[in-house]
Amino acid sequence: MPRSINAVIISDSRIGHQNQSIALCRWMGWNHIILPVKYRFPGARALTLALDPLGIRPSFPVAGLTNPFEYQGGLDVVVGTGSRTYYAAKVLASRWKVPAVAILNPGILSRGFRAIIVPEYENSMPRSKRLIKLPVNLSVPDPDRIRESMDELYHRIGTSPGECWGLIIGGENKTSYIDPEDLRVHLKSIRNRMPAGVKLLATTSRRSGPAIENIIREADLDMAVLAGSDHFNPIPAFTRLCGRIFVTSDSASMISEVVTNGDAAIEVLMNRQKVPKNKFLRFIENLEQSGHVHVFDGEIGEARAKVDIRSLASDIRSRLFDDESDGTEAAGTPHGDNGEVTK
Repeated sequence: MPRSINAVIISDSRIGHQNQSIALCRWMGWNHIILPVKYRFPGARALTLALDPLGIRPSFPVAGLTNPFEYQGGLDVVVGTGSRTYYAAKVLASRWKVPAVAILNPGILSRGFRAIIVPEYENSMPRSKRLIKLPVNLSVPDPDRIRESMDELYHRIGTSPGECWGLIIGGENKTSYIDPEDLRVHLKSIRNRMPAGVKLLATTSRRSGPAIENIIREADLDMAVLAGSDHFNPIPAFTRLCGRIFVTSDSASMISEVVTNGDAAIEVLMNRQKVPKNKFLRFIENLEQSGHVHVFDGEIGEARAKVDIRSLASDIRSRLFDDESDGTEAAGTPHGDNGEVTK
C-alpha cells in the first residue's frame, strides 16, 4: 500500500493565502505542516525577482527555511500561495528534489512550478499544461472546524436556530468599499423579504471597521458576531444551517466558501466600486452567469448551484507526479496582493 503524500506549506502568515494552501492539502488528502517565511532584509524580494528568472535561487534572502522539520518517509511536495511564498517554495522544492505547486498567479516567478492553480478572475497567464483554472478560490473546510462553528452557534442562540438567513459583511479593499447607508438599505430590504419566524444571523470581517459594526450592532438581529471584538467565525456554520446567505462583494475568499459548501441560496451585496473594472467584478459576473450567485437588487433570487472541484485531484496528481517537465513558458504579469483578508 503506497504511503500518504507529505507536503510543506510555505506561509507568508496571511490567513487568506495560508487557508488556500491548507484547502489544497485537505482536498488532496496530503499530510501537511506549515513553514512561515519572510524576506530577510530590505531589498531581498527585489533581489529574488531579479535572480529567479535566470535560474539562480540562493536561500539566504529568505528567513525561515532553515527551521528543522522532518517527515517519516520524506517530503513529497511544496505548496505556496501568494507573492511572498513562491520563491521560498521553489528553493525548498529544489533542496528536497520534489515538485512545487503555486496557488494564484506567480507571474515572473512561474518557472519551476510543476502545477499552477489560478482562479479565473486573476490576471491572465500564458497557455501552459501546468495551469489549472478554477472559478473560485480553493475552499475545503475542515470537518472539525465546521462542527466547532455549529456547536458555538447553537450555544449562542440558546436553541436550534431553526430556519435562518446569514449575513456576511466584509469591508474596504483596493477596489471597493461599503457605503454605510447602502448597508442600511440592504438590511431593510432583507428584513422586508424575510418570512415570519426566520432568524437573521450576521458576522463582520476585521476589515469592516467601527461604522459598519455600529450598523450591525444597532440592527434587529438574532445574532451578531463583530470581528473587531469577537474571534468566533460562524461562516462554516452558516453554510450548513442557513437557507440563504448574503455576502458583500469585496472578498473572493468569503464568496468562494459559500458557493462551494452547503446548499444555501447566495445573494451578493455589491460594494461601491473605486475601480470601475476589477477582478472582483469579473469574479461575481462569472458566478452570476453560471447560476452560483444572485446579485441582490432588492429582490431575492434562487442561485443555489455549488461549484464542484472534484476533478482537481486527478489534474494535480498528473501534473505533479506524471509530468517531469520543469516548465519554461514565458512568465505572465506578477501577482500582487489580492486585497483579501478572511475572517
